Formats: sequence, structure tokens, C-alpha cells
Amino acid sequence: MSSSDATGLSTGELAAELARRFSEAADEGAVHAIDDAHLGAVFASAIRLLAAKAQEGEAPAAFSGNNTLSATDAVIACTAILESVELAVFELAAWQAVSNIGSRQVAKAAQDRSERP
Repeated sequence: MSSSDATGLSTGELAAELARRFSEAADEGAVHAIDDAHLGAVFASAIRLLAAKAQEGEAPAAFSGNNTLSATDAVIACTAILESVELAVFELAAWQAVSNIGSRQVAKAAQDRSERP
């Protein structure tokens, strides 16, 4: 499929529309209006895209502008993600200790070290 779907929306426009609809469902307490399988498919795809960008060194700000997320929502979502792939927080911490992929702090520290004379 090309970068536009049958409705004529570009991928970016479609993503913005999904974000708007998902936010409305959450804000209005209509979470059951979004099918779990569909939400999972969109969420998994978004996470894979974010991970691919982070691996290329882009590490985009996942939540900026009008796309804010509370710390509580972030922790709940992270917990759900870790549980869905059967990882413990300890395993995540161990992986982060040996990798700089997706970690802005580790990547910045490495860049700072390389810029020193």
C-alpha cells in the first residue's frame, strides 16, 4: 500500500486522525469504542516505528506539542508493554545499561565524550 489509504489521507494525516479519535475516546470515557485488537495493531506498529527511528539515531520526542502524556499514563502503558512481552523492569534496566539505542541520556553522554579534546 502507498503512503495514502483509500480515503485519500496521507499517512501523516491518517496518524493525526487516529490520534484525535483515540484521545477523544480516552477523554470521553469511551474506551470500549475502540476494539482491543485494532488498538493493539496500531500501538504495536507505532512502537515499532518509534523503535526503528531510535535505532537510526533519531530518537524522536514521543510526546511533544499537543501530544502530552501524564507520568501515570506513561508508567501504566510501559508496564502493560513490558508484561505483554514478558519482560521485568530489571531486564529493561539491564538492557539499558549495555545499550544506547533509544536512550537520549546515554547517547548524549557518548556524544559529549567524543567532542572532548
